[in-house]
Amino acid sequence: MPRPGILIREDMRNPEFDSDARRRGIDRLSQLGELSYYAGELTGELGGGVLGVIASGALIHPEFYEAAADLRIVARYGVGFEKVNLQLATEHGAFDSAVAGIAGCTRTLFDRLVTS
Repeated sequence: MPRPGILIREDMRNPEFDSDARRRGIDRLSQLGELSYYAGELTGELGGGVLGVIASGALIHPEFYEAAADLRIVARYGVGFEKVNLQLATEHGAFDSAVAGIAGCTRTLFDRLVTS
């Protein structure tokens, strides 16, 4: 049986974001599922088998939520929800959060996946 997926925004690999806290957070997430890095918008093609997402300001298409039947959380770093359809996320049982800081984002995602 394949491991569930966790999508991580490609720019999380940026050396400017590197820190012990970020590395520990990514390592913790890898214990819960298969990590995949993505760029661009979240579309239906990316949704299958996904439990959680670390996102930035990328647009999340309705087809993503429809395809991501196991999705529990989208943890966004930065501010704002203008590219998130909170009603659609809620209808599909996903929790969407905005967290100030990348290390906090990995903690939020991990905590939600472990407790839900």
